[in-house]
Amino acid sequence: MRNLKTEMKRLKKQQQKKKSKKKEELTDKDWQELMGANRPIYERRGGAIRQK
Repeated sequence: MRNLKTEMKRLKKQQQKKKSKKKEELTDKDWQELMGANRPIYERRGGAIRQK
């Protein structure tokens, strides 16, 4: 029974090592788009909503 437990632990460790994710490389334009830097900005001027 002890050998089975150790074998299961070893297999579980191997499975965890295989599941590592690759890091996604993002460009500066991608970061700006995600943060909403290029979206239109609206403000109130004299009661009317205008685009900046």
